[in-house]
Amino acid sequence: VAAGLAQGMDVPAAVRRAKSYISEAISTNPMFGAGHGPLNHLPYYAASASRGPAFDKRALRLYLVTSEALTLEKLDQALEAGVTMVQMRDKDPSTRALVEKARAMKDVCDKRSVPFLVNDRVDVAIAVDADGVHIGQSDMTCREARQILGASKWIGVSCRTEDLARKAKEDGADYIGCGACFGTNSKGDAKVIGVEGVAFVSRGVCKELNLPIVAIGGIGVDTARGVRDITQADGVAVIS
Repeated sequence: VAAGLAQGMDVPAAVRRAKSYISEAISTNPMFGAGHGPLNHLPYYAASASRGPAFDKRALRLYLVTSEALTLEKLDQALEAGVTMVQMRDKDPSTRALVEKARAMKDVCDKRSVPFLVNDRVDVAIAVDADGVHIGQSDMTCREARQILGASKWIGVSCRTEDLARKAKEDGADYIGCGACFGTNSKGDAKVIGVEGVAFVSRGVCKELNLPIVAIGGIGVDTARGVRDITQADGVAVIS
């Protein structure tokens, strides 16, 4: 019910959907009542999640990671200038505030037909029906996120080594973000592996596994082209 209300439904509609949700979950869970744990309702969401477009690695070409200061007007200007994917990164502890902000950003992206992802928060991505999520190594695992979101949503994983990239591919990632290429103030805990470090992962395991990759970390207008040329990444990520 709470999820329905967060999505803007009125109370009767939210209750009807919740009733359908529980009924379907019970009917599709053959072990319901046989154990002591909670009902496994995740397959129901995965099966009923809205179907979005198939993942297209061309969307990684110019990947925008939002800062908390980015306004909707500036976001629209960035999309008009050629941004091909948006990831909302915001550490606001208020789930309601994150949902409201994500919904507003997604509306802007939808008008420009640009994919919209949420950083870390699978619950927020579900609430606003985002195109997917991007998760780090300390977040929910890619396999867990895929079980919740289903096959149609896009999932990216931050990876700085070949082993992590292989694991992400095994767990169902659509692409990886690799870096940091340079030092950055936006994420103080990011380990810098350099452009050559990203190139090693890109030219090695990503090429071998046909795993799309976006180079991340401290990339600006003056370095973007060089990073892409050296790393042979499918795209570069910038922060605004």
